[in-house]
Amino acid sequence: MKNSGKIALMVGTLLALLTPVTSLGDTLILKNGDRHEGYVKVESDDYIFFVIQIGDYSAPPKMFSKIDIKELMRVTTAETVVDAAHIPAAKLPGTLQPAVIPDGAVKVAFVTLGDQKANQDMVGSYINGDAIKQSTELLLKLPEAQRPEVVVLIVDSGGGAVSAIEGIMESIDEMKEDFRVVGWIKSAISGAAFTAMNFEEMYFMTAGHLGGNVAYSTNSSGKATAMKGRGLNWILDVGEKVSRHGRLDPAIMRSMQILGELTADIDEVGNVTWYWRGDEDKNFDDLPRGKNMVSRRDNILTFNSVDSLRYKVSQGTADTKDELARLLGADEWVEVGAVGDEHQLEHRAATARAEERINIELNKFGIAMEYAKKSRDVQERGAKVGQARRHLRTAKRLVKKVPWWFETQRGYDDDWFREQERLLDDIAKS
Repeated sequence: MKNSGKIALMVGTLLALLTPVTSLGDTLILKNGDRHEGYVKVESDDYIFFVIQIGDYSAPPKMFSKIDIKELMRVTTAETVVDAAHIPAAKLPGTLQPAVIPDGAVKVAFVTLGDQKANQDMVGSYINGDAIKQSTELLLKLPEAQRPEVVVLIVDSGGGAVSAIEGIMESIDEMKEDFRVVGWIKSAISGAAFTAMNFEEMYFMTAGHLGGNVAYSTNSSGKATAMKGRGLNWILDVGEKVSRHGRLDPAIMRSMQILGELTADIDEVGNVTWYWRGDEDKNFDDLPRGKNMVSRRDNILTFNSVDSLRYKVSQGTADTKDELARLLGADEWVEVGAVGDEHQLEHRAATARAEERINIELNKFGIAMEYAKKSRDVQERGAKVGQARRHLRTAKRLVKKVPWWFETQRGYDDDWFREQERLLDDIAKS
């Protein structure tokens, strides 16, 4: 897997390294000043999973690297700490299942793709094909009795890098080979809509929305402009391919990408026929159109839960897991495979930490570079150039360690780093 890096390696070996600990009233203090109350769920030499408690609410276990921990104050019970190698699989994190799964109960795993509330939702860095593949592999490694029959991918994203879409398509297709894959839409905008349109079976939350897939490119000054020419043709082709994967009419996706009129006819049994008339069509007025206006010529389409159901883009609307399970035909069901979602949580947390550190180093680099430019003292200028070089090289090293983030940040490629080194050389010689 080209993008999974150390996180994939860590997840693959974590279950063999963890030591379960039962604690109560622990306090975790991070080097950045954050303080959490709760308890240690499991611990390894390098990581801990910590359950954060706020009043009566307990959040899902969160992974913390020990290098980020300043202090851990805990009250450990008298229970003996046991080597994880001697703990049954059902006791390990992410594999704790009901003692008895009733005959006929449908086994369902819920896996989150993105989290807008935590600002961890960008397609490419926080949601990508390699992370999804890793979740699939972890689910397949579960004992058969604990392995899900249905995997629900919960999409909550405001968009991201279109360059990651084809990897996501591939990973979802591979997941479909082993599981019934269902999309549950909370928010799927722009690049996330490309992700959602891969699902052959899709449900919305009541406030869910999907669409707004206009592709933008960013120039060196950070200005974003809508794609044109070859870039636009490429992303339109990707949209059509995604639609075919999800067994949806490509006209729907096209209306989410460029201006044009989307209409539809609905027959007496509910079958929908789509009609697209785009601004690029010279014979616009002569093309057929349906009786139902879905998206006007000057709009970019975004579906809500009501219209998505009416036009059979979604198969239903649910706001709770029980409601969704009933729509899936599972009157009796059990939730399994937490390890699949835990990997997504770990991946997003690792990306957030890397992103923060990279941005800090790049900001420090920029400040040192500006001071060097303005300095009239040769010695001071040399010191600031040296400082800028250190921050630039640290940033470059960090970027290389998170390839899934690196691949979505088109500005920070090797050419960009070389150009900054050249600029520093010029400043040092001035």
